[in-house]
Amino acid sequence: MMELRKATLDDGAKVLQHLRQEQRETLEKLDLDPGALLAKALDKDSITVLFDGEIAAVFGATKATLLGDAKIWMITTDLIKQNPISFLRASRRITEELYIKHGPLIGMVDADFEKSRRWLRWIGFNEAKVGSFIVMRYEGGY
Repeated sequence: MMELRKATLDDGAKVLQHLRQEQRETLEKLDLDPGALLAKALDKDSITVLFDGEIAAVFGATKATLLGDAKIWMITTDLIKQNPISFLRASRRITEELYIKHGPLIGMVDADFEKSRRWLRWIGFNEAKVGSFIVMRYEGGY
C-alpha cells in the first residue's frame, strides 16, 4: 500500500542510506554532499512516498529567487522499482501539487540515465536544454 505524507529530515536521511545507484553516481559526478543538499532543500511542501510503511522517495521543490522557477528534486530507493505504476501515478500527482504551489518547475537529469529522463517526460516535463545533464521544464498538465 502506498502512502504520502509531509517529509521530515529523518525521512530524507533514511532514503540517503539506501539511495539508488544512479542517483549516487550523479551526486558523485557533481561532487555534491547529499546530506547538506537535503537539509537545505527540505521544506514544508516536501513529500515522502512510502510503500507498506517503508520510505521509497522524498520529493520537493526549491526556489533560488522570488521570481525564478522552482527546481524539483527527488531522492529515491530501489523500492520505487517494486511499485512502478503506483510510483508513476504518485509522481504525477505530487508534481502537479508542486506546480500549483510554485509555478513552472525545472528538473535536471543525468543524460546517462534514460529511465529517469523517460520518467520526467511521462510526468509532463519537456526537454529545454540537452547536454551531459538534461534540463527539463514542467508547465502543468501531462
